[in-house]
Amino acid sequence: MSVLCVFITLFSCFFLVVSTEDVLCPPGAPFGCRCRKILDETRTECKNKYTITDIPSWIPNNTNQLEFENCDIRILHRETFKNLVNLTSIKIVKQNRRLSFNDSLVFQGLNRLSVLDFDDVNIASIPAGLFANLPLLNVVGLSNNHVVTLPVDLFENSTNVEHFRIGNTQLNRDIIAKIGEGHFGQNIKSLLLSGTRFQLLDDGMFTSLPKLKHLAMSYCEINYIRPDILKGTQVTHVALDGNHILFVHENAFRDSKVSAFLCNECKLTSQVLFSGFLKKMPLMYLIQLRNNNLTHVPKNAFSGLTKLSIIDLSNNSIATIEENPYANLPDCDHSTCIQLRNNPLNCDCNLAWLRTFANNIKGDRTLWKCARPRSVAGKSLVSIKIDEFCCENANSTRRCGSVPDPNNGWVVSAHMMVAILSQIVVMFGILLLRA
Repeated sequence: MSVLCVFITLFSCFFLVVSTEDVLCPPGAPFGCRCRKILDETRTECKNKYTITDIPSWIPNNTNQLEFENCDIRILHRETFKNLVNLTSIKIVKQNRRLSFNDSLVFQGLNRLSVLDFDDVNIASIPAGLFANLPLLNVVGLSNNHVVTLPVDLFENSTNVEHFRIGNTQLNRDIIAKIGEGHFGQNIKSLLLSGTRFQLLDDGMFTSLPKLKHLAMSYCEINYIRPDILKGTQVTHVALDGNHILFVHENAFRDSKVSAFLCNECKLTSQVLFSGFLKKMPLMYLIQLRNNNLTHVPKNAFSGLTKLSIIDLSNNSIATIEENPYANLPDCDHSTCIQLRNNPLNCDCNLAWLRTFANNIKGDRTLWKCARPRSVAGKSLVSIKIDEFCCENANSTRRCGSVPDPNNGWVVSAHMMVAILSQIVVMFGILLLRA
């Protein structure tokens, strides 16, 4: 099946390349602008042209896709696109000059529009109803702008918006809450909020987005996550990277469909992470928790998560892993399930199980480093023999500097053995003298 998927993907890419051809742009088109035909659509694109300050008049009327990257366009008004009624996609992205909208009728009449992308163009304000009455509008990008609010009628009568990017803006938490309440459409499937600060994920925050599947909330300064934030949604992927998570309610993700949970650089502690909320996501196959403040993994950390196949705990401060939190995870054996590189592991007798378990794990395990005991400090866990895993605890049956007695399991230190042998020699010598 995987081979078939790869073949189909390669064939699709080949077909797209073959079906793309450059065509001659009309007179007046500056060097650096291209006109192309892609399948049945025509495309006009201009990149790195600071002399372009308005939508040029030379653009062919039959153009379907319009893209300006790193140009200097300043104002869009109701006359800007009046002769380009066949547009399906407008992208004006990555420019230093502030882009402004003269009024709310800029896009009216463009009934074939499905994509509007204005990422990173220094937008400061958006007129009421700017994206209204666009029946096919599906993708909207407004990330990396200085927007502080959104008009509630922004998408009025544009009911097919499924993908909304509004990351790294200055929107306040009230506007984020209104998005979750469905004020900007209830058909949203993917929502990117990363970089927009709102600190708190409140109860049932996205309940009114029943089709929501992908939710990106990285670097939003989120500290607290309350119960049932995904209730009523279809969210399968949650990205919370870069937030300082102080508290996650046990029922934060209760009854959710989350299959991938990413919280890298979240300053998560073991106490917060293993408080119980993970076990409320039974469909999860991927946990990625790199660069946190985890110090230990309890025995039942992943119990009930039978679909887990990737658990990435790299670059933490994990010293102890109770035996064996990966047990009863059917997809963990003979896979790349466990990723533990760059943790200060305490490779004592309590971690001997991991040395055996590591034999079933594929991939590079040389960075599974031991920090303790001193006898193995700095060594890779997989380079240590199983009988080198010992404990410094005097009550341990595998105490460091000792060897097990195969007959009764007693542990006799090297010093004790020397003392005993010395006494035997002395006693034997006395007996010989008496004889």
